[in-house]
Amino acid sequence: MLVHLRGGLGAGGYALLRRSNATLHGRFLSWPDPPAPAPGPVRLAGGTRQCSTPVDPTRLTTHRAFALLAQLRLPPGTCRSVRLDGTGGLATYLTAPDGSWAEIAHRVGPRGVHDVRTSPSDVLIPALCAAWAEAAGLGHPLISQFGVTVRPGGTRIWHRDPVHGVVGGGGG
Repeated sequence: MLVHLRGGLGAGGYALLRRSNATLHGRFLSWPDPPAPAPGPVRLAGGTRQCSTPVDPTRLTTHRAFALLAQLRLPPGTCRSVRLDGTGGLATYLTAPDGSWAEIAHRVGPRGVHDVRTSPSDVLIPALCAAWAEAAGLGHPLISQFGVTVRPGGTRIWHRDPVHGVVGGGGG
């Protein structure tokens, strides 16, 4: 069965799944993914905190495997959009259902990092950095090196090996 799987960050893609008893499993295909629908307006509520990250936010668009890992590490329901920031440059906005948000400048700042504005309870940037470190630890894999197993008890995303290569999952 050919299915299209996509989460709030627009990560995922087409996967070719085979059925074995009550289990579906298969790999993501390297086929181009159709563009994600445009998100609604970004509402940045609450106070603001300034920080920085070495993670280039454009890689959420250009590196599908990293985007998949980020989607697994960020809070469920986190969405991404790209818009103009307050200085006229492009920025990636991450917003989570709990009200957490982050604005990551696409421009590299003078210290060689990307400037970030976040909500005071920033959980998004540490999760994004953890996903980038995980992608680096896996050798910055291609999306086709990932797969999915769906069972009645839940879903698992795995890298290379469906039994031992589990990188994320969740309930049914």
